[in-house]
Amino acid sequence: MSDYTSTNRANWGDRVPIHLSSTQAYNVDAFVADPAMISRTVQFDSERMPDLTGKRIIHLMCHLGLDTLSFARLGADATGLDFSGESVAVATDAANRTGLDTQFVHSDVYAAREAVEGDFDIVYMTYGVLNWLPDMGKLAEVVKSLLKPGGLFHLTEHHPMAMALEIPSECDELRLNSDYFGSAEPTVNESETSYISGEGKIDHSTTYQWQHTLSDVVTGLLSAGLRLTALHEFPYGIFPTGKPLSKRPDGYWHYAERPEQAPLMFTVQASNAL
Repeated sequence: MSDYTSTNRANWGDRVPIHLSSTQAYNVDAFVADPAMISRTVQFDSERMPDLTGKRIIHLMCHLGLDTLSFARLGADATGLDFSGESVAVATDAANRTGLDTQFVHSDVYAAREAVEGDFDIVYMTYGVLNWLPDMGKLAEVVKSLLKPGGLFHLTEHHPMAMALEIPSECDELRLNSDYFGSAEPTVNESETSYISGEGKIDHSTTYQWQHTLSDVVTGLLSAGLRLTALHEFPYGIFPTGKPLSKRPDGYWHYAERPEQAPLMFTVQASNAL
């Protein structure tokens, strides 16, 4: 196991109780109690995906599993996979409490092919995942190995440009705050808090993260032999990103002073060509 994987895994294990104590982004009890509830992310993405009824879908890096379970509620045969044992335990418990026949697998994403059986109609990833992975080409190879011929890969993610921009407190202009093109070497971060507030702190505070450009993502998919079928960029996001954003009446987030000036989110779809 690489040092970055074990370090990041320990960090995410510490995040689980914090996220469970918060109702900002994860409210597992409310999700279990309401059989009609579909996660905000899946509400957005399912409108851009084919009919999910009976489709076999694997959600890579699924964290607490609410998106995976949402797909099951929409009729899919859903499997979730995550490298955090603590996350998988919570997701499995939620599946049992909802009565949904959904499997959760404990595995690093790069080992996903060895961790699950059979091929999938859809491989799905969403929001805040790519920055934890060093190699987009290797990820794309894993995705291709999991897909049936003609199967679909769907990714919704924070736009890499948004990760490089900020609005300083002294003005309302967007400014470049970090290198958009990133580096092969990870950024080492130290923080005792997560991206949402909750009870407790992160004891394993070190993380390794990478910046990937949009071309890194697309080129990785093409190099693996996948066929790009859609790429969309949006000046709003499903969730706040730690930037100074404002919530729109429709529930999405945008730059309040410059709402159409820069992208905050993108989706990409690719098929395992027949």
